[in-house]
Amino acid sequence: MEVARVMKQRPYHWLALIPPLGMLIGVPFVNRGRPHVFGLPPLMAWMIAWILLTSIIMGVIFALDRRDDS
Repeated sequence: MEVARVMKQRPYHWLALIPPLGMLIGVPFVNRGRPHVFGLPPLMAWMIAWILLTSIIMGVIFALDRRDDS
């Protein structure tokens, strides 16, 4: 019989809230037509930046989880 392992909630798991909050809170501030950022409307550039930042933040959380497991 296999017992399910329960994940402990660690403080750095709260980092996962930063990307959705950044995407949602920043939208009213960047929802304009000009000036373009790298040829993109500001809203699109904002979303692309947060997609990249999300990957970085999730990588940090993954690295911290692996460090705690060893």
